[in-house]
Amino acid sequence: MIACSLALSFITQSPIKGIGVGTIISSIMIGRLIKIWQHILQKILFHV
Repeated sequence: MIACSLALSFITQSPIKGIGVGTIISSIMIGRLIKIWQHILQKILFHV
């Protein structure tokens, strides 16, 4: 999400728009949520 915005702003030579604190916090929290779900599913599916 952030990488796409940076790439598009670089390609179009326009200033970065739409990347704020909320975007960065959101991407970090989504990554943590995915990590938790993977951990839970591994315990359920593989009995590790």
